[in-house]
Amino acid sequence: MKTEFMEIGHIRTDGEYRIEVIPRLRDGLAGLEDFGHVVVLWFANKTSQIAVDQWMFDSPYRSCTHQLGIFATRGPIRPNAICSSVVKLLSVDREKGTVTIDWIDADADTPVLDIKPYHPSMDRIREVAMPSWCSHWPLWAEDSGTFDWENEFRF
Repeated sequence: MKTEFMEIGHIRTDGEYRIEVIPRLRDGLAGLEDFGHVVVLWFANKTSQIAVDQWMFDSPYRSCTHQLGIFATRGPIRPNAICSSVVKLLSVDREKGTVTIDWIDADADTPVLDIKPYHPSMDRIREVAMPSWCSHWPLWAEDSGTFDWENEFRF
């Protein structure tokens, strides 16, 4: 069975961060403006894919000195380069098809596959387990903006 994905829009980063939704799907934005955050599923189209047999590699994180499996990282190089980001929703303009967000870790023109409302009853976890090498990372997304992420990666 072949799986195909439809792009619903693209990331734009010209002075502000926003998602531009294709015209025929803009009515699907109705009601989204009532949420404070959204989950954006996007395709890392500017990243080269890994070979099928390469599932272990040197950690991209400076504080992790051992090898990691691909599923223990959040990097864009994946068997399927589908990424997700939880972002703060600033505004929705159904007529223009724009969803303005505070920031996203995707490049300009990145294809967006889906937008879902963030809802604590499905997305928030009370007791999270983390390995020691990343236990110093921020506990909340709001604190990530001031954290020195550049010092965490080897690339």
